[in-house]
Amino acid sequence: MVRPKKVSEDVPTEEFEDYLNSLEKPLAEKSAKMYMNQYKLIRDKVKKDLTDMSVSDIEKYLDGVPNMNTRKNHLNIFIMLKRAKNGITNEELLDKELIKEKYPEYAKLYDLRTSLKQSIETALKEKNVDLCETLPEYKELTDFAKKQTGRAYLVNYILLNYGVRAQDLDTTITNQEINDKEHNFLILDTDKKSVDYIRNRYKTIGSHGAQLQTITDKKFVATVKDLLRDHNSVKMFDLKQADKALRQFTYKGLSESEYFKILVCYLYETKQMTKLFKMGKTRGTNIDIILKNYNINYKPEIKDDDDD
Repeated sequence: MVRPKKVSEDVPTEEFEDYLNSLEKPLAEKSAKMYMNQYKLIRDKVKKDLTDMSVSDIEKYLDGVPNMNTRKNHLNIFIMLKRAKNGITNEELLDKELIKEKYPEYAKLYDLRTSLKQSIETALKEKNVDLCETLPEYKELTDFAKKQTGRAYLVNYILLNYGVRAQDLDTTITNQEINDKEHNFLILDTDKKSVDYIRNRYKTIGSHGAQLQTITDKKFVATVKDLLRDHNSVKMFDLKQADKALRQFTYKGLSESEYFKILVCYLYETKQMTKLFKMGKTRGTNIDIILKNYNINYKPEIKDDDDD
């Protein structure tokens, strides 16, 4: 797992704080924090304020950022500061010719971002073409899932029905009443006819909240009962790394992300949009992000936009 780069705590932030305070409409706290973290990463590398950096120096810095999405995010910071420095209004932004004539540095950065977005979209399209040729069909996953037993059946059932991430499957299987609000559980109900799948720990819990799905599939319930037997609780995975543990049970060792892409593609192609929207809710992901990032038939359209 790649760990995020740590930034020194003494990185000066006054420049970007001044920018945030100058906004007529304050950013949401989450957005402000995200942009500030990106600013710190850049400022820690260049060792000087960013506002007055020339376009050529900005381009040199960006050339050293290998990931295109990260490069675009960092470019946004420069664009924000350059716009603030020049006092460019929303009305002026509508006039592309005026921007080029009056604010040439801003215009160059804006055009650079448009070009970078095109490169990102092209790379995504090419990746989708490759995935279409290499990933299995949805029916292969369902046929495989039906033949599974034990933990493998539980993992495949949940992946195919709820589209969750690997971390979401790091659960404790139990028949006990649980008050724990920090972890994930599969709880066999007292009637032993259903299982409550409770997620208190997953990527987007901050925006989507804890989730509970009640599973009544007979084989699923029977499998949970069989795994518990004389135990009150057992773990779903033995390994600490959820993604690696999950691949022990999936078709051809596929990742949950690959499962989800196959699932989204199938639902989209068969026009099961209601189920796709529900899948977005159980995964905790916006439907627009799903269609763009997980639909392997996605064909992007390039559009200019204003400052992020």
